[in-house]
Amino acid sequence: MQLLKFPSVHAQRMERWLGPEMAEGLVRQAKGWYGDPIPVMGVPGRVFACGDGDYCGSIQGGFFANLATYSEDKIRRALKKHAAGGYLNTGFGSLSDLISEATGGKMQHIYYQKTGAAKPAAAYCQNLWNKGAVPSAGSNGGAAPGGTVNAKGDAGSLPFSNPAGSDTLHITTWTAQATVANTVMLVDRLFSVSCSHNSANIAITGVPSRYQDTTAKNSFVSARVTTVLTATAHNITLTYMDQDGNTAEAAPAIAARVSSAVDTIPLTTPSWFIPLNAGDTGVRKITNWATSGANTGVSDVFVAHMLALCPIPVANMPIVLDGINSAFNLVEIKTNACLMLMEYFATATTATTHTGLIQVVSG
Repeated sequence: MQLLKFPSVHAQRMERWLGPEMAEGLVRQAKGWYGDPIPVMGVPGRVFACGDGDYCGSIQGGFFANLATYSEDKIRRALKKHAAGGYLNTGFGSLSDLISEATGGKMQHIYYQKTGAAKPAAAYCQNLWNKGAVPSAGSNGGAAPGGTVNAKGDAGSLPFSNPAGSDTLHITTWTAQATVANTVMLVDRLFSVSCSHNSANIAITGVPSRYQDTTAKNSFVSARVTTVLTATAHNITLTYMDQDGNTAEAAPAIAARVSSAVDTIPLTTPSWFIPLNAGDTGVRKITNWATSGANTGVSDVFVAHMLALCPIPVANMPIVLDGINSAFNLVEIKTNACLMLMEYFATATTATTHTGLIQVVSG
């Protein structure tokens, strides 16, 4: 059940803006998503990827130009300004200046470079948590039952400073580049625990420190293989507390992807989150992980909160994405958030290097 829904977006304009393959891939990967429609950054207007496999909202671009052309023009104007004796600023100058004045200039820049592993097939999702080099690779979750409560400052998390006093922190601009056309997903990693795929039941007691009320809507559970799965077919059954605090919610069993390699997500369809019971829109915590079949694999199971999608439709070209005049719309980064990147949709199996700069402002 999705509580937010807007009219469908003009399909041809989305294809023109992102390219047909990227436009189709974003909504295909969202199919079955139980939370609010996912904000798609860099599309003018307010566009969301929805769990019914469609876009909703409104698009104010895609008539003639596309995202690559827009980014090229944005970079050209920034370089021209720099050559004239100004400074290179890939953000939205006037809007960023306005926000800076309103918040006393409390702006930060978050840099990253992450190189993923090769994928078993195009379009497979991948968790970049344990990849380097900026920031350094993160660690697997601790052993059950306690696991690891993830927070700002953990190795692997994108670095930033918490806002002062009662201020809140928001993203204004994201400049992203990838060596393969791709879409990056920004999430807040809340909790992680190491779980075997050869155990009937594993009790889990660790509790995340953020989104522990109805704001848990849009928090999901996924996993990353740390010891290769064998060819033994088996199902995964998750027990959890939902967004409203209901306990002992047993999700429908989902088939694991047999022979999953290290660093891949061991799920079939959908490929980046474990589905929940009908009507549930998020997870506060995991209470039990169970698998069937004698598989010797191990996964780093984690809870994360969805923030937004960042499409990169052209390889090796910086894409400037507006975090103000789009559905992303100044999405908040919580105090002590553990920011993590995931590959949401890729156009090839090739290992991809992601480079970017995220501009955030507090106020």
